[in-house]
Amino acid sequence: MKRILAVSLAVCLLFGPSPANAAQDSSVTPEERGAAFIAALNPDSGTDWETYITKNFSADFIERRGPDGLLRMMTMISGDVGRAIIESLEIREENTLHLVVYSETADHWLQFELGFASSGEKLFNSLAAQFIPAPLAQGKSGLSATDLAEEIAAYVQEKARSDQFSGSVIVARHGKPLFAAAFGDADKKTRRKNTLDTPINLGSMNKMFTALAIAQLVDDGQMDYTDTVGQHLPDYPNAVVRDKVTIHQLLSHTSGLGSYWGEEYDSKKNGLDTVADFVDLFAEDPLEQPPGQGFLYSNSGPTVAGLIIEKASGMSYYDYIRKNIYRRANMMHSDHYRKDDNDAGFAIGYEKSATGEWKDNIDWLGMIGGPAGGGYASANDLLRYANALSGGSIVSPDQVTMVTTGKIRLAEDFAYGYGFGDHMLAGQRFVGHNGGAPGTNAEFSLFPELGYTVIVLANYGHAATPVADYLRQLVAHSL
Repeated sequence: MKRILAVSLAVCLLFGPSPANAAQDSSVTPEERGAAFIAALNPDSGTDWETYITKNFSADFIERRGPDGLLRMMTMISGDVGRAIIESLEIREENTLHLVVYSETADHWLQFELGFASSGEKLFNSLAAQFIPAPLAQGKSGLSATDLAEEIAAYVQEKARSDQFSGSVIVARHGKPLFAAAFGDADKKTRRKNTLDTPINLGSMNKMFTALAIAQLVDDGQMDYTDTVGQHLPDYPNAVVRDKVTIHQLLSHTSGLGSYWGEEYDSKKNGLDTVADFVDLFAEDPLEQPPGQGFLYSNSGPTVAGLIIEKASGMSYYDYIRKNIYRRANMMHSDHYRKDDNDAGFAIGYEKSATGEWKDNIDWLGMIGGPAGGGYASANDLLRYANALSGGSIVSPDQVTMVTTGKIRLAEDFAYGYGFGDHMLAGQRFVGHNGGAPGTNAEFSLFPELGYTVIVLANYGHAATPVADYLRQLVAHSL
């Protein structure tokens, strides 16, 4: 069904309605509309997303997500998908279309669920998207530890040899590396090489550390997850956030706060030095949806949590994380480095230009990351972190269970906890977080029952996720 379906749908797209105008023809089937949606994500399609959203999404969905929020979401999804092949497409429940696609641009797999309004126009009324593991090659399951290490080495080395990967990889079993290696240049101008101690930008992976800091303060009796923002930040300018939003909602992406990225952030990013500077970008903005209504991935929510950490601890967020997360785990090559810190030794991130040349991401980066992401860690440090987390030296075992256990169910095999994703793969559970931005991609996965840790850090955009997907498949099928 898969490849044949992809070809037949491609024919429909060539001769059927254009992606932006498909909603004008009520005779278009849901399958054709789904195929047109994937085609619209292709950067070569030239999709005008404002027009596409108006013509293809229901008024109710646009109101629920907000026009600006929906525009940002579609732009981000388009960047993640790029040029894609539809591998499967089917109606699973009434008015719900399920798609699995392979991104040729980024070499990873994604799953979409598109819900349709009951009207005859078949407008989209819901949208869920997530990365999914690549199919495991035949004969690669049930590998012994030795064979597993050899398969990992062969796979990652080929990715590095073809310049699809630059960074570091560790797969550990019971805290000890089964495979550990670094590849590529940390700085292409000086030819400085990546090592297992090279700090690499984590993107959103830092959300784990913010959640653990809150868990420490809960353990110390200074707060509770049910506390409102106003109990700790009584002067917070947005009354709805102050009085209605809870710490639980900040950490589980159900606060209704969106993300602070936008024109104001772009104009001020090189002058943002403190958590308060980040919060000032959005503190008086209205929420994108009511608190507790549902999952809305947010960078602003964890940033408010960072401000709460500062108020409760009497320390800057950066000092608190340095002392209570990094130092407790003996992470000596991890920090929120400023991008102008020439002595930090971190890897510079790179994206490939349209002409095929590697361009650094320095201009894209803000001066420093914050509680929602943008810090740095080395692969060796993240293994120390995994061992410290499992060993209870960062926070109590009860709090480890609390933050890593899913609170919001987003798919049959995925829920979101407090700064941690809670996943099932081939009957095996793993927890962790990923991160991505231009020039960087990071994946951290801890299999509590199997005793495996998978760490993949890349200083190329979109390079870590496909590697981590395959390695997690190998680990989950290793029994």
